[in-house]
Amino acid sequence: MSLRTGLGFYFCLFLVLLSPFAAWAQEKPEVKVSADFSGVVVNGEMNNMVISFANNGETELSVATVQGAFVHPDNFEQVLRSLTPLKVNKKVAAGDIIEIPFKFYADFSPTELGLVVSVDFADKAKTTFNEVAHSAVVMLISTESIFDIQLLSVYLLLIAGVVGIGYMIKNTYFKPAPKKRAAPQPVAPVKDTEKKVDQSWVPEHHFKSSPKQSPKTSPKLKKRRA
Repeated sequence: MSLRTGLGFYFCLFLVLLSPFAAWAQEKPEVKVSADFSGVVVNGEMNNMVISFANNGETELSVATVQGAFVHPDNFEQVLRSLTPLKVNKKVAAGDIIEIPFKFYADFSPTELGLVVSVDFADKAKTTFNEVAHSAVVMLISTESIFDIQLLSVYLLLIAGVVGIGYMIKNTYFKPAPKKRAAPQPVAPVKDTEKKVDQSWVPEHHFKSSPKQSPKTSPKLKKRRA
């Protein structure tokens, strides 16, 4: 082996050994990933989550998959059950935003667990990255519980509808008629005959005038006049 060949071999080997460190040192693309989720997981049903992926960098990115897992609520590194990955394979131009519907199934007893969902994507150099979209404790409920809530909501809507219809019918067909003011009744004049008092029951001697008696004078007054 010549010196030139030996140097070329060692140089290629050095590049191979250096490549993992170069990828590790490569700057991560500027992205913003978030998830729209209610925080309630219904057991026995497909649950919906909408993931938003925004490419805030200057180069095109490629979203590969969405993956997730239920984890221990006190230790998110302890995976309890992995979710079925979703293959996306969508390219996102610089400055663009895409929304990714992600559905997953749960089959647990009603409890609280941690839910972690992340997005795998790559740049033009095929370097892969991972960004977390959701990482929080969620509440798992049974289908019976959600059915009770929905049934109660239906009952409340029906009662409100019946009350509203009854109120409309009452105002339309049973509206009380407006009260009319009574016209003043004319007062009949009182006749003179009605003013006379019935005096038939009074004894007659009360109506006869007694003769006027001359005033009595005292004897002393008579002497003075004489």
